Amino acid sequence: MSIWDLFKLFKAAHHSNLGGTYAEQGKLEDAIREYKMALEINRNLAETHFGLGAVYQMQGKFEEAITQYKVGLEIKPDDAQAHFNLGQIYKELNNESEAQEEFNQAKKIDPDIIGKALKELGQ
Repeated sequence: MSIWDLFKLFKAAHHSNLGGTYAEQGKLEDAIREYKMALEINRNLAETHFGLGAVYQMQGKFEEAITQYKVGLEIKPDDAQAHFNLGQIYKELNNESEAQEEFNQAKKIDPDIIGKALKELGQ
């Protein structure tokens, strides 16, 4: 790997991290911009696709969110949280069979995922 390749990896990670920071601050448009910049540099960043998907999910842009989660899952198919988030979107869209499939996949990867989600919600 060349120095230039390494620089590009660091730059992509920087934009992705900044996207996450903006998302946590509720600056969703800024988060989208940074996530997209990271993906322009490196399309193989699963966590960046998941982050972008989460922002789209927060905005109610479910089709865009689904696309990002699915691309991320092609890269990292064993991410329980991404499967769970996809299940939530499908449930919101009244697609019960797809929702159940994603929830089952999430639970297969992480049997405690449902409990963790309920705990986050304070239930």
